[in-house]
Amino acid sequence: MTVLHKIENFDGVFSLQIVEDLLAKAEGYLRLNGTETILLKRIYSVLVECLSNVYRHGSNRQELLSINKMYPPHFSFEDNETEYMILTSNVIFNSEIPDLRKKLDHIMNQDKESLKDLYKNKVLSGSISERGGADLGLITIGKMSISKLWYNFEPLDDNHCNFKLSITITK
Repeated sequence: MTVLHKIENFDGVFSLQIVEDLLAKAEGYLRLNGTETILLKRIYSVLVECLSNVYRHGSNRQELLSINKMYPPHFSFEDNETEYMILTSNVIFNSEIPDLRKKLDHIMNQDKESLKDLYKNKVLSGSISERGGADLGLITIGKMSISKLWYNFEPLDDNHCNFKLSITITK
């Protein structure tokens, strides 16, 4: 029987302080449980990117504040004997789905070397989106997780959906 350990679980508006606290608690758990340094760095990198994405693209957007009260952003970090699981969810606009789906599908269909090249090309091109990102976070998540990514867009109303991203990292 697989035993699941809930390391962190948070629902609500993400502030920089909350992100820092969640990262510190997760890192403390990983260190306390003797996680190998290279695995710890991979997990930590994915956690930073996931929490940053929720903070920047979901929790901290003025135009989403009212709907976030009904559907607050979510973060959970769990493990079992063989893997770590990270789940995030936050409200986005339905109009953002096609572009985000395209990016995620592209990342999920790349091997490790292709993701390294994609990351390098993004850095060298210097292209930045209107919200200040270059999609490096999603590429980093794909690159560092090496295992499984899963996502879903759960409709909320005519204009919004709940974007869920699940990352599994093998121990």
